[in-house]
Amino acid sequence: MEPLASNIQVLLQAAEFLERREREAEHGYASLCPHRSPGPIHRRKKRPPQAPGAQDSGRRAQLKRCLERLKQQMPLGADCARYTTLSLLRRARMHIQKLEDQEQRARQLKERLRSKQQSLQRQL
Repeated sequence: MEPLASNIQVLLQAAEFLERREREAEHGYASLCPHRSPGPIHRRKKRPPQAPGAQDSGRRAQLKRCLERLKQQMPLGADCARYTTLSLLRRARMHIQKLEDQEQRARQLKERLRSKQQSLQRQL
């Protein structure tokens, strides 16, 4: 059951990324910096200079790896020759919703069966 939980976690992260990206695109600006707790001022350590765009290329590589993992974990249809990032993330979000619905139905069925079992045991 653990691989399924980690797969769902990856899908949830992808869906959150998609929603955050859509919100940012609607407003035309990037997300706000995370709120820092009030306390002593933290000074940044100076880092050695990097090549221009090194952080961006690392970020893009990380995103590409995550999307490849997502592709491997998603049940893709016959028309999966080439998915865009957005379409892949949308499919992932729909798949997550479907899995959550299935899980809820399974819980409800389990509860109904448990109550039926209890009533049958009382009849004995």
